[in-house]
Amino acid sequence: MKLSDLPIHERIFEACRAHSTANKDAVIFLDAETTTKKKFYRDVEPTVNSLASALIKLGFKPGDVAAQAFPNCPEFLIAMLAVMKCGGAMSNASAIFTDCQFFNVRTVLKAEK
Repeated sequence: MKLSDLPIHERIFEACRAHSTANKDAVIFLDAETTTKKKFYRDVEPTVNSLASALIKLGFKPGDVAAQAFPNCPEFLIAMLAVMKCGGAMSNASAIFTDCQFFNVRTVLKAEK
């Protein structure tokens, strides 16, 4: 089997398009606590494009590294895909990091504020 030449974020967009074409109401995320909070496959790419545009307007460029501290949620995927679409890389940080720990991550990554 030949591996795809597409970047991973484009392969994920393809999968989302396929799911939403097969069923326009296909759900990618359903909040287990409320069951009313839903994210649909059809909304992934437009949301990523919107965030990627905002990141570029803020000066994010290819080769930059973004740190995120999201819990396991759909916004994590959206942010990661937007950063990848901009040509950047995503580094994980913990929401419970102290300021010092986060500063250390930022220093190691040489990420800009």
